[in-house]
Amino acid sequence: MNDELTPSERAALRARIVGGAHDIKPVGAHRSAWVAGSLAAVLVVAIAGGVAATSTLSAPEIANTPTPSATQTIAPSPTPSLAPSPSATPTPTSAARVVTQPTSRFSFGCDAIASKVGAIFGGAAPVSVNALPQPRGNAWVSGPIQYAFAQAGDLSCEYDGADGTYAQVVVIADGQGALDDRNSFSGGTCDPQYPPCELVAGTFILVESYSATGLSLDGEDAAVWNEVRDLVSASPPSPQTWTPPTGSGRFPADCAALLPADRLAATLGLEQMQIKTEGRGGWSAWYWLVSDIWQAPPCVARSATGNPYDDPSTLALVWLPGGEWAFDNGASGDPLSFDGSRDEDRAVLSCSTIETTEVCHADVLLDATWIRFSLPEVVTFADRATAASAIASIMAESVYG
Repeated sequence: MNDELTPSERAALRARIVGGAHDIKPVGAHRSAWVAGSLAAVLVVAIAGGVAATSTLSAPEIANTPTPSATQTIAPSPTPSLAPSPSATPTPTSAARVVTQPTSRFSFGCDAIASKVGAIFGGAAPVSVNALPQPRGNAWVSGPIQYAFAQAGDLSCEYDGADGTYAQVVVIADGQGALDDRNSFSGGTCDPQYPPCELVAGTFILVESYSATGLSLDGEDAAVWNEVRDLVSASPPSPQTWTPPTGSGRFPADCAALLPADRLAATLGLEQMQIKTEGRGGWSAWYWLVSDIWQAPPCVARSATGNPYDDPSTLALVWLPGGEWAFDNGASGDPLSFDGSRDEDRAVLSCSTIETTEVCHADVLLDATWIRFSLPEVVTFADRATAASAIASIMAESVYG
């Protein structure tokens, strides 16, 4: 427990973390404005309270069926003879597991687009290029979510200028769904003040920038959009080639089925909890992608009776079905065992400090799906591994039975 923070100080920190996630911009809003949404932060955890849960941390043993061996039979005659031996029964073997690394559906990448975004940065080149979306105050965009675009073969590129100006370029092949979903936030039709209103070779292109000085960059965004349009027109996307790991089943798309609220409440020593898909305050490409394409919308669990903005039992969860290929790159921490794990399943526990508060989350690979969940504030620092293991075990039981 951190004795340096008073309850009011902890509440203020929690509010700052949650508030930092409210960065989804409604359709039609001015591009330089950051508008609050309804998302809670993935790392809304602290170090107060206790957990009334126990868990066996070792995976169950797998029984091996012995192979029948030949039996020697003695005939009732002076000369012994061997009876025919039964054929040995081969031990069943599973097909070799294949985990495919996704490849971009575009012949160009974020580095090539970097040479096209100069209008946003006053003609200068950006000082940094990120091919993975960064949280930037929105803790939902972490871990599995960062790899959702690459798994689809799409591009999500972020650029920073020397003065703090920021730009994002999203390029989504087969983008009709993205365009329709974005338009649904403006009455079902495209708002010409908030382009794009068209696809390029079936591709959805989104350019958004935020000026360090607060000036509108709408004209610069349009110029960059035209540059990226020319890239896509010259080299349309190729077909999708990525496939989920062999042997993985259909993962439950309902977070309440994956992590039943009553089981979670019992693990945390609480009377009643609820878990549900977290809403969005405006349109964003990443939310559409994980919800519509990967069927894995972000989820949040809370006390059924507590204040949603100051609830120490809050647990946030993000996931990427088929994300096994990215797990070892994006998940790090101390190994964590859990009941019901199979084959390639594994988990790690990671903690970090935000100001003076220790916050922890677990990354779990379960049936080829990468799951990240935060540990609630009611879990003490000493009990974090036990609680994380117990929660992962519940999810394993939900998947495998």
